[in-house]
Amino acid sequence: MVGEIRDIRLKTAVDMMRLFGADIAELKKFAIESEEVKIGEIAQTESVEGTLDKEDIRNRIKAHMSLHVFANISEIHPAWLLDILSEESPRVVGVLLRYLPSSHVRYLIERLPKRIKNKLPTLIDAFAVPPEILGVIQGKLEARFAGFTVATGGVGSEFGFADIPFLKSSELKSLFVDIGIHELAMAFKGMDRNIISIVLNRLPVEDAHLLQQRIRSLTDVHPILTRDAKYSVLQMNTAGSTPTDLFFEEMGFISFAKALQKGEEEIFLSMKYKLEPRRSYLLRRYIDQYTSGSPASVASLRKELILERIGALSRSGAIDGSICRRIKSEEQVMAGAPAATELPLNPSSAEEMISNGDSWQEKDSVI
Repeated sequence: MVGEIRDIRLKTAVDMMRLFGADIAELKKFAIESEEVKIGEIAQTESVEGTLDKEDIRNRIKAHMSLHVFANISEIHPAWLLDILSEESPRVVGVLLRYLPSSHVRYLIERLPKRIKNKLPTLIDAFAVPPEILGVIQGKLEARFAGFTVATGGVGSEFGFADIPFLKSSELKSLFVDIGIHELAMAFKGMDRNIISIVLNRLPVEDAHLLQQRIRSLTDVHPILTRDAKYSVLQMNTAGSTPTDLFFEEMGFISFAKALQKGEEEIFLSMKYKLEPRRSYLLRRYIDQYTSGSPASVASLRKELILERIGALSRSGAIDGSICRRIKSEEQVMAGAPAATELPLNPSSAEEMISNGDSWQEKDSVI
C-alpha cells in the first residue's frame, strides 16, 4: 500500500509537469534515487500510451487525487470505517473495499449488515465507477476523517515527538505497548520483590518475561519519572478489569498522556483513527485527565523518554528502521525550558531485589 501511494503521488507530479509543459527531467532533481527511477518508468510508459491533451491530463490528475485519498484509508482502523459503510449503498461499499488491504476487507465483510453483503457489486462493476461518484465518496471521507495523518508523508529529515502520528497503526500499537512496559518497570523500581512477583504472577507468561527483563535492564531513570510512574499504576482505570491484551497498552496511554501539555491535543487528533475505537477513547480520556497537570519540565522528560523508546524500537526493527537515525532530541525542542526539580526519593535498586535469589518464575508460589 505504501508503494501504491508513492506511485500515485509520482504519477500526479509527472502529469502536473506535462500540464504546464515543463521538462520531466527537472522533477528528478527533487527526488530520491529510487523515485528517480520510478519517474523515468512512469514517463516512458505514458509516452508509449500516446499524447494526451490538457483536458485529459486534468482528468487524470483528478483521478490520481481520488485514488490517493482512498489509498490513505488503509491506515484507518476498519472499525471506524464500519460505521460509515453500514450506512452506504452496496455499490459505494464495493468501491471502497477495492482500495483496502485484505485484513481490512476481511474485518469489514465479517461485520457488515447482510443487506449490504448480499448485494455487493462484482469486481468489474466496482471498477466501473464514474468520477462523480468517486468525488462524492471522497468528500464523505474527508469530512469524516478531517485532520487524519497518514504514515507516508509529512516526516522530514528529523523525527520529533510531534511526528509520532506519522507512525503506522501497527507501529503505534508497538509503541504504546513498549512505553507501557517501561512505565510499569519504572514503577516497580525499588519495590519489594514479593510485590513484583504478585504482579508478574497475574500476567501471561510471555508478558511477565517482558516486564521482568525490562525491570532488570532499567538504569539511569530520572527520580521524578520513577515516582510519577508509581502514581500511574495507582491512577490506572479501576472501573472494570482491564483485558490482558490492553494492560500494557493502557499503561502506555497514561505515559503518553502525561507527556502532552495543554494545546498539544492535536497530536492525538492526528492519529486517533489509527487506533481501534475502544483504545482511541481510552487514550483520549487519559489525555483529558493529564494534559493540564504536568509541568513543562516533567512533560519534556517524558517526551524524551518516549523518543528514546522509539529509537530502541526502530533499531530492533519493530518500527521503521530509518527513524532511529532521524530522531530529534526533545532537549533541542525544549531548549531553555526550566529544569525539573529534584524530589526527595531514594529507592533501592529493583535489579538487586529481583536478582537476589531465584527468579520469580522459579518460586513455588509463582506460575
